[in-house]
Amino acid sequence: MTHQVTSIVKSTVSAETNSGTLDEEQIERIARIFELNNPTEAELFEAVYRSLRDHEWNRIRPIKDDLDALVNAQGVSLLCAAIEDDEADLALGLSERGIAVQTLDRYDNNAIHYASMKGVQRVLPKLAHFINLSE
Repeated sequence: MTHQVTSIVKSTVSAETNSGTLDEEQIERIARIFELNNPTEAELFEAVYRSLRDHEWNRIRPIKDDLDALVNAQGVSLLCAAIEDDEADLALGLSERGIAVQTLDRYDNNAIHYASMKGVQRVLPKLAHFINLSE
């Protein structure tokens, strides 16, 4: 059932376009770190995602705060994409650093929703630390 729900959400989200959430200054900062000229937000996302998958955590240190607003073409944050891709180590690294833990997709789902849907148990305790249940 979880796989079916995830598939429905994925197909619905990918059918829509993403207008981007980074401002020009954030785009410039991230592009400088990754040596990209006039990148799209999708290109920035892929560069950062690949870098983090390769454990280049020091590279993102100066842009850590900007990464909460970075989403892929489907409007999904770095952390939620890592969970979707079954990249548990990457998801743990992002959540331990507080990156995109409360970023919402266009359906108001955050990383704890994604981890619950995908059954990524290792990530849930880290995410629970950042979730305010009183809201």
